[in-house]
Amino acid sequence: MTALRFLRTWFLVSIPLGLLIGRFIKAGEGPPREDRR
Repeated sequence: MTALRFLRTWFLVSIPLGLLIGRFIKAGEGPPREDRR
């Protein structure tokens, strides 16, 4: 049961974290002037 709970929290945390990291990498690779909110 704890493993399931751990996986669940891991998923909830990793998805937004991955999106944030991906956005960071894109911002670093792309033009520095681009500011999209």
